Amino acid sequence: MASFPKRLETFLAEAAGRGLVDESTRAGLLALAREREREGGALRLAAVLGWMGGAIVSIGVILLVAANWDGIAPSVKLVGLLALLGGAHGAAFWIRCTDRPYARTAEALHVAGAGLFLAGIGLIAQIYHLNARPPDGILLWFVAVAPLAVLLRSGPLAAVSIFALILWMHMEASFKGSPLQMPDRFIPHLVMEIGLGLALVGFSGLVRCRIPPIGTVFQGMGAAILFGGVYVLGFYRHLHEWNGYREHGGTHLLPLVVLGLGGVGIAVGARHFAPDHSWYRNRLVALLAFVAVLAGATLLVEMGMLGRGDAYTHEEFGWARTYRMADWVLSGAAWLLWFLLALWCVGFGAQSGRRGWVNLGVAGVALGVITRFFDLMGGLAETGTLFVAGGLVLIGVAWGAERWRRNLVARMGRGAS
Repeated sequence: MASFPKRLETFLAEAAGRGLVDESTRAGLLALAREREREGGALRLAAVLGWMGGAIVSIGVILLVAANWDGIAPSVKLVGLLALLGGAHGAAFWIRCTDRPYARTAEALHVAGAGLFLAGIGLIAQIYHLNARPPDGILLWFVAVAPLAVLLRSGPLAAVSIFALILWMHMEASFKGSPLQMPDRFIPHLVMEIGLGLALVGFSGLVRCRIPPIGTVFQGMGAAILFGGVYVLGFYRHLHEWNGYREHGGTHLLPLVVLGLGGVGIAVGARHFAPDHSWYRNRLVALLAFVAVLAGATLLVEMGMLGRGDAYTHEEFGWARTYRMADWVLSGAAWLLWFLLALWCVGFGAQSGRRGWVNLGVAGVALGVITRFFDLMGGLAETGTLFVAGGLVLIGVAWGAERWRRNLVARMGRGAS
């Protein structure tokens, strides 16, 4: 695909031919587009490389210390780690305070400092034998990094904080003897992640109004967690069967609380979703509420508060497999949600002129069709029906995108006349 300046050049040449813009305006717009393209590409590349470098440095330090554990005195380990930690954050603060044009480098150093802080927690716990509760160390990491992310208005540190929170929730829920210990099963962990994704997406608009970089991270990571959770939930009938071999003791308090927080996030942040497109905003709120209800119903089935229903037999790869009605209903609802969310992305992207959303939605539909083909492969009738439906959806999306493009060109022509 041609770059944005190249496409803009073609578009402006056509506009100049119709007398819509003069030559000086055309040249100025092209120069601005090329300048922003160079700047934006450099910033994106610097950001990605910097964040990766910061994380890799932290991991490298941990590995080096581990490789020479017996040959390094405990005091040297602590002093060396504190020096690296202070040096990383100190250099980053110096760049910020002196207004140096290296903001992405400062972010990378802060990320390295956050990783070194976790290494310090592990080092102290290992030296002084304080590793009786590993989840506490992760919680301390989160408590230390999250306020720094807010104070510095740092998106990368916010991403590290969210990762620390996710890691702590899973470790705490799996730690034997914890008051929040969940049954040793996969589904409660999945529901907990879906609830966190809903909370991040829900609160992202509110956070973006105050701290835009962190709000953007909330939205991006929340959407990724949410889409991943709905996708995996589409395999519920297989996951529930696998769960049957796992231990059932424990409490479901943590996933219930996180899922409730997700519901609060939807209610609080609803007015911030697609503020310029009320029709799509209302549909998105309904879809997110559907996700919350589906996750809640799944958890209730896991808790035994909702029955699984009668058994039904399905042919898979020539083998007869038996599933309960609840397994089919929850899996099917997750499939439907996946396609609805993908189609919402297509519609919103077409309406708002954001091609990335359209591409994301089309990719989601295609992935859903391919996944369901392999998931439901068995009888010719089922596979054929799935492919016909999926193909029709893709044709409809292509038709809608082409119609939107033609309407946009027509509106521009009417405006010029």
